[in-house]
Amino acid sequence: AHEKERRAEILKRSGRFEEAAALHETIAKLLAEKQMQMSGNLDTSAIADALKLPGRNPLYSTDPCSSIVIESLILQRDHHERQAVLA
Repeated sequence: AHEKERRAEILKRSGRFEEAAALHETIAKLLAEKQMQMSGNLDTSAIADALKLPGRNPLYSTDPCSSIVIESLILQRDHHERQAVLA
């Protein structure tokens, strides 16, 4: 994704906006796929157990780093979707 983003920026600077937009769309799709893959790897049984215990935050009942990575992927995907429209 990073290599494609650098390529999209070069294309945009050289006036090739349609190609840059297409690359941003590709990046957004790649990030969405990775997000779905990561979301599927979350331990949903741990979340269910946390919901039964008072004072437990179900978001962090699994590895909090996974939640942060997923949120980062979502934000990056949203950024590239906006860039595709603007390019």
